[in-house]
Amino acid sequence: MLNKKLFCYFIFFHINTIHNFKEKQLHIGAVFPMSGDWAGGISCRPAALMALNDVNSQHEILPDYNLTMTMKDSQCIAGLGTRMMYELIYTPPVKIMFLTGCSTVTTFVAQAAPRWNLIVMAFGASSPALSNRARFPSFFRTHPSASLQNPTRLKLFKRWGWKRVSLIWEMEEVFTSTIHDFEMTAKELNITIVKRQPLQKHSQAVFLALKSLKNEGARIIVGLFYEKLARRVFCEAYKLGLYGAKVVWIIIGWYPDDWWKFNLKNDEINCTVEQMKIAVEGHITTESLMWNSDDVVTLSGLTSRKFKSRLLDMLRDQWRNTEDKIPEILINERLSQLTKISGYAEAPLAYDAIWAIAIALDKAAKRLKSKNISLNDFQYHTQPNKIYEELHRAMNETNFMGVSTLVYFDSSGSRISWTRIEQMINGSYKLLGHHHILTDNLTLLSEPSWENDKIPKDSIALIFQRRALPLSIYIGFCCLVFICIILGIICIYWVHKCTPISMKTDGKLKLKLLCFAGCILNMCGIICLGADRIPSVTIQSDTLFMILCQLKVGLICIGFSLGYGSLFISIWVVYRVATNRKKLIPDQYINNKCDKIENPKHANDKKSNCEQRTKNKTGYNSWELIGMLGSFCFSDILILAAWQYFDPLSRSKVTFNQEKDKFDEDIHYQPYMEICDCKNLGLWLGIIFGWKGLVLILGLLLSYETRNIKFSFAIDTRSTGMAVYNVVVLSLIAAPVSVMIKDKQSAHFVFVSTAILLTSSLSLGLIYLPRLKRQFSKTSDQDESKISDDETIQLRKAEEEQQKRVNTENEQLKRQITEVEREIEHLKTQLMNEYDIQTSSQPIVSIHGNFLSNENLNQYNENSCRRKDRIITNKKKCERKKLLKHSWLSKQHTVTLDKEYNDKLSVALESTSGVYSEFGMISI
Repeated sequence: MLNKKLFCYFIFFHINTIHNFKEKQLHIGAVFPMSGDWAGGISCRPAALMALNDVNSQHEILPDYNLTMTMKDSQCIAGLGTRMMYELIYTPPVKIMFLTGCSTVTTFVAQAAPRWNLIVMAFGASSPALSNRARFPSFFRTHPSASLQNPTRLKLFKRWGWKRVSLIWEMEEVFTSTIHDFEMTAKELNITIVKRQPLQKHSQAVFLALKSLKNEGARIIVGLFYEKLARRVFCEAYKLGLYGAKVVWIIIGWYPDDWWKFNLKNDEINCTVEQMKIAVEGHITTESLMWNSDDVVTLSGLTSRKFKSRLLDMLRDQWRNTEDKIPEILINERLSQLTKISGYAEAPLAYDAIWAIAIALDKAAKRLKSKNISLNDFQYHTQPNKIYEELHRAMNETNFMGVSTLVYFDSSGSRISWTRIEQMINGSYKLLGHHHILTDNLTLLSEPSWENDKIPKDSIALIFQRRALPLSIYIGFCCLVFICIILGIICIYWVHKCTPISMKTDGKLKLKLLCFAGCILNMCGIICLGADRIPSVTIQSDTLFMILCQLKVGLICIGFSLGYGSLFISIWVVYRVATNRKKLIPDQYINNKCDKIENPKHANDKKSNCEQRTKNKTGYNSWELIGMLGSFCFSDILILAAWQYFDPLSRSKVTFNQEKDKFDEDIHYQPYMEICDCKNLGLWLGIIFGWKGLVLILGLLLSYETRNIKFSFAIDTRSTGMAVYNVVVLSLIAAPVSVMIKDKQSAHFVFVSTAILLTSSLSLGLIYLPRLKRQFSKTSDQDESKISDDETIQLRKAEEEQQKRVNTENEQLKRQITEVEREIEHLKTQLMNEYDIQTSSQPIVSIHGNFLSNENLNQYNENSCRRKDRIITNKKKCERKKLLKHSWLSKQHTVTLDKEYNDKLSVALESTSGVYSEFGMISI
């Protein structure tokens, strides 16, 4: 019904202008948005009709022409608006210019118009894309470009100290191009765009878009959308809590004053008026200044106040003349809301647009008249079209004072104007100030209303805090490391000092020294592990940080290989000897030739001899054992070198959950920790852990297999096995746990450091403390199954005395055996001679050639029997001594005579010459 009344009003204007009838008619085609996203035609069409009447009433402007306008409704739909344009073009009479409203329709109309040599004037199109002269060569507008408000927004951001903003806009070209221009300018001013969020019109899309903004911590939000979508946006913002003192919305300012109250039910907005009021409270708007604030007379003869009065009268007549039966109370309520009708703010722009067209036509007509060309001669497809060229020239020269301030166009055909800044306070807009684009002058009449008079922050102030290791913990562990190292050095020095010179060349002693060196490296790794974590130390150089990362891994890996590798090789040697006893000779103890060196000049020869004897007992000399240990370290070096070459460790930052300040909610702390990391850290740790884990398991098995084995060169097998158990258990626990708690800096450092200290100190204690204890307590008597290396010194003294007694007995037995053999040979000779005499019936002759009497012969036989008895007694005595020696060795658990040895011993005992056979010199 409203459209019918407006049509009647249009007829009224035509009738009213009959008395001003002019000879020639000029026709303008107009496309007004009477409905849709922006129904600005409701207020702008009456203003345009008012301008037509005023122009036709003037005799100085277009004296020979009467200006008329043919109108269509585009509903602010691009397709429909384009169709209306074609209808106007192909429906007589010829239209010399076009007037359009909203940006979506204007974009298509202005792009197509040059094909018909038409100039397009827009009163409501603000899309920055329309400023593209190559795309829209014949376009002009009295509505300033939307991008003209971007400098104002950025000026406000600078004044209030906002550096982080979020953007949300409706997916229309007018808003998309404005956002693009804003981003380009903001980048130059070092303003960060926190979030870019385009909008669809349905409610679910709006909800998800706003939720995304909230999740990003948006505080300052620039919103560009039409009025209808704006209501939905703020309703969803209310539901999400995206409003209030900490959130500032900056939106378009050309909505009606009470836009947030209108059509909530019709637009399916699920919020009440009160909820909408809460949501929109405090938001800021920017809009181009469309009303002349100075009450000066314009070119039309009107002031802005008089224009406003006439426009309100026209709008009031529209409501009163409606055919609907509306109660008088409702009519009065509507009349009070006239200024809130859609398009009311742009009405002066529509009025000035008609005047700009009229002035341009008047200039062009005067210039063409000298060329005998009339404006009525305009045709769409005439080439070259001189009328079009003159009109374009005249439009570029436009410069007059209108009811919307000064009207002139820049090179792109856009209007330059002031920008108005307002804030919503208690449901009403309050003017804050103006911004003049050309001079970049910002004038604030009053400061915005902020909660507690405190400017909202553009984001939560995020303060990065490095999670440092407490200095007391680091110093405490460093002290423990130094104490352990010093005590270890004292133990090593004392044991080495009390060790005989001959034993200092022993391979096992060298392995123990290397084990101590490995433990020292591991403990030094603790110092490096926390060097970059203490509060007072911040490593700025990435190169230095990378070197420290490599040093941490290198010290622990090499230290582990030296420390545990020494234990592993000691156990492995014992296992090899125990499983290959044919390599073992009965002499299991070092004789007194290696116990004491009386002449230092022959020390080197003695040491070499002892090393050779050690090799005879184990099958390996000291350098071979050290070489085996070196292979462990070399494997680590290869792995670390490959790691450094292909995927080097570097500085990496790990962040944790933010923490709020206790006194200021806008301040959050971001804890972070700098760690050593690489792309494939898990792979490299898996390789190292796999290699070390394999060695740990093998060492565990070997320790179990050799738990009851005792050799003179390995009488500390049990303590070494205990050290291996210690390393295996702590390592298998520490490795996975350290990976799981790596993000907890203090706990990780304490746990890893404790594991390293326990592993190193307990291993050294199990190896060296028993020896030190025996050194200071020589009278201690312990179970023979737990003999340590320190007891070998006491055992050797007893062995020396026993060895001397056995050697003496051996010498005596040798002499007795020699005498017995001689007598046996002599007796054999006599027996042979006696046998010859008896066979020849001759008397027995003595060795002197005399014959023996029967009495002498009996005595001789008696002596021979005594000698035989003595020989048998000596043999039994030797055999008994052998058995006693075998029994003593068995009790000492130092050697077991195998079957082959027993067989050879039996053969030796049966033979008179077997006493000094290949097993003759047995040293107990």
